[in-house]
Amino acid sequence: YDPAIDAWLQKSSIPGASGRVAGIGFGYNGKGYAGLGFDGSSSLTDIQEYDPNTNSWTLKTNYPGSGGRNSFCQVLNGDLYIAGGTSGVGNPVSDFWKYDLSSNVWTQMSVFPLGGRTTGISFVLDSLVFFGLGHNGSTNFNDLWAFNTKTGLWVQYANFPGVGRIQATTNLIGNK
Repeated sequence: YDPAIDAWLQKSSIPGASGRVAGIGFGYNGKGYAGLGFDGSSSLTDIQEYDPNTNSWTLKTNYPGSGGRNSFCQVLNGDLYIAGGTSGVGNPVSDFWKYDLSSNVWTQMSVFPLGGRTTGISFVLDSLVFFGLGHNGSTNFNDLWAFNTKTGLWVQYANFPGVGRIQATTNLIGNK
C-alpha cells in the first residue's frame, strides 16, 4: 500500500507454497521477511527476504525447528526469535530458536518455559522479548514471560487479568 497515492501496488509474490497460512512476517533494516506457516498439508520451514529496491525475494536458511505454524516471532537487535508453534496439525511444540539475520545462522536457545504453545502474543521492550497467552491444544493461557537477551534468563511477569486468550495482537506505545 502506498499512502501517498492511496493505492495498492502489485509486487513480486513470495516464492514457494501457494496458500500459506499461519506464517510469520516482520521487517528489519529496510527489508521484509515472511515464511514458515502451513500449506494445507504440511508445516513450512522457509524464510524469505524481500528487497523493495529490487522487488525480489531471497531464500534464507530454512528454520531448523519443528513448529513452523502459528509460532511466536519477534526481532531484536538483528536477531529473530521464534518460539513454540505447531508441527503438523494440532501438535504444539516448545522449540525456541534465534536466527542472526546478518550471518544467516540459527542457534537453538534455552528451554521455552511456556511449553508447547501456539497462537500467543510477543513483543520487544528494551533487551527483553516477551511471549505470552496462547493455546496448547486444550488450554487458553493468560501468562506473560520475558526472555532477557543479555543474560539468557527467563522471568515470569504478572498474568493478564482476564481469561486466557489466543490469536490476540500487541502494539507498544512508548514502553506500554
